[in-house]
Amino acid sequence: MVQFIKRPGRFPIGGFVLFLIIGSLTCSSPDTEISDEELRSYVEFLASDELEGRMVGTSGCTRAEQYIAGEFKDIGLKPLPGEEDFFIDFTLYRRGYEEEKTSLEIRIGDERIEAHPGIDFRPFPFSSSGIKKANLVFAGYGITAPEYDYDDYKGLEVTDKFVLVLRHEPAEGPTEDYFEGSAYTDHSLFTKKAENAYLHGAAGMLLTTDPASGRGAEDLRLTETYSLSPYGFGPYSQEKPILAAHISQDFAAKIIEQTGFSLDEIQKALDSGLKPTELILKDAVVELQIERLKEAIPLSAHNLGGIIEGNHPQLKNEWILLGAHHDHIGSFTGEGDTIYNGADDNASGVSGILALARSLSGERASLQRSVVFITFGAEEVGLLGSRALVNMQFIPQRVKYMINLDMIGRNPDKPVQVITEGNAVDLRGIVESANEQSGLKLRFSNSKRSSDSDHYTFGKLGIPFLFFFTGVHEDYHGTEDHAEKLYYYRMKRILDLVREVILLLGSGFEF
Repeated sequence: MVQFIKRPGRFPIGGFVLFLIIGSLTCSSPDTEISDEELRSYVEFLASDELEGRMVGTSGCTRAEQYIAGEFKDIGLKPLPGEEDFFIDFTLYRRGYEEEKTSLEIRIGDERIEAHPGIDFRPFPFSSSGIKKANLVFAGYGITAPEYDYDDYKGLEVTDKFVLVLRHEPAEGPTEDYFEGSAYTDHSLFTKKAENAYLHGAAGMLLTTDPASGRGAEDLRLTETYSLSPYGFGPYSQEKPILAAHISQDFAAKIIEQTGFSLDEIQKALDSGLKPTELILKDAVVELQIERLKEAIPLSAHNLGGIIEGNHPQLKNEWILLGAHHDHIGSFTGEGDTIYNGADDNASGVSGILALARSLSGERASLQRSVVFITFGAEEVGLLGSRALVNMQFIPQRVKYMINLDMIGRNPDKPVQVITEGNAVDLRGIVESANEQSGLKLRFSNSKRSSDSDHYTFGKLGIPFLFFFTGVHEDYHGTEDHAEKLYYYRMKRILDLVREVILLLGSGFEF
């Protein structure tokens, strides 16, 4: 291993010098090798049902954090300067709904059907607040699309009434490109349907998932917003001047059974040309009340951080920060699979942090710069963990490079995406040189990629970053993101590459 005593000058990427540097840094011993079995064991715990989807502020997320801290300790990392342990505390502020004043009731003749918030319905985030009682009209998919000669509202009188609409859009039509075939158009957006209801004079909108696109347990948890400040929410600028809620299929079925049709039959009839005017909901009256909390609720949250200190007296104050978020989107109540296990998103990235921490702890002698390992909390609610970290004033001053691992376990037939924003640093050249060992197929992009993961927090401060990512898939933010679906051997290859990049950046050279 190469150990430098004096701070070296800048070296160009490529050429014989870089070849010698990489060659001197890539002779790993068996004790520093990463194994796919190790990665699997980390993911299987973090993505287990027992952790209930690791939603920030829940006991499952706390268990994940305790597990990570225990691994950091066993590996031999030290807490960050000024911290007593591996927990880096910050406070979140949560704002949701007043459940007692968020209610939905349907009256059909003498029958009263009450919905339970968080189970039978939830307000849309763009809904206005208030209370409204009005008759209910069925309005098909709730779409007006002149370009397709389609209008669910034709012949309907919905002024000052609630409309009940299906999610998505018609599946069949007179031409192959009717509503773009299998690709949904903007007409399927929740906000577009609400705007269209408002333009037709409706007082409110109830939407239910169409049977053709999904069945079973539905996640209707009340939507909450989070901030790092109790005053950080601002006005609800996205609100529409209409009350709007998403209701369960079961609750919708109770409403429409008076027509003599089931939800399945109604959708098939609509897709075959039936007009909403032919499905009358007699004597159906809706009373919907939505009320947001006026004050935010404080919530304890944590990043986890450990450090391997570099050997150079000055360079050790420059950090290579390796990060991945450990939170996910939790679970909900219902039958069937109701847990968002988050194996790829992002137990895969956290497993990479732990494996690299153990591997690099055996390479301490070669590191001139310090390597900091962070797992972020509250990424899924707005990158709030990484934002809290950079709010610690000394953090941005010390971070020389940031490497982010988020979803590195799927899509084995596609190139690994490497997003970089290096400013004057040729990070792409460094990765390409290090990849001569791994031979992975890579696809580079030079962009900050508007706030899609924690690298963005550092990139907007001008800190050079690398983001390793294997792409979205059908299980993204779904309940089927399970540990057995990850490709651990490929994850190992990706992490071997990241390891060589860190060793190169940590060597002390200015590239």
